[in-house]
Amino acid sequence: VLWVLALELEELCGAELGKLEAESLASLLHLLAHPSLQVARSSPQVLRHVRHILPSCKHADLAKLLQAYSDVPSIVTDVLRILNTKSASLQMTLPELTVVASLESSLSAKEEGQLSAAILSRLQELTEDPCDLELAITCALGALPGLSAATAADQEQGFAALRRALSNVSGRADGKPEFLA
Repeated sequence: VLWVLALELEELCGAELGKLEAESLASLLHLLAHPSLQVARSSPQVLRHVRHILPSCKHADLAKLLQAYSDVPSIVTDVLRILNTKSASLQMTLPELTVVASLESSLSAKEEGQLSAAILSRLQELTEDPCDLELAITCALGALPGLSAATAADQEQGFAALRRALSNVSGRADGKPEFLA
């Protein structure tokens, strides 16, 4: 079955650039992220389409592509750079944000610092409502190292957001995981 899916993916990507919708291709590649399909996902035809759709992808689609291509450094870097240009308003869920935080060290120090501050700002927003405490902490720990190379303004913004996020979740952390409370 996986072999047939891989063939279908390559055939689909034989189409002219621009014929495949970013959202559809990102979702399909996310579903086909199994390691046994790496050869198909990493074929020149497929990568050509992936690079073509990157600028038009929504944040959620970029997170899916990060998950599907976490083993392809050039795609990871390209996706993170695009997210960095859109970092003023990262509209991602907590799981998506955690994926970005776990891979952001692929960027240059300056880019990583800027993206870390944006991740922590979004984390602070997400923790205003009840959320998965362990995932929030994992996200924060993934983004925190990048602040060391950030500009002073980004460091200030990032650390302030981190403090607010921790304050938001500390009231709900009574020693028991949230799902047991």
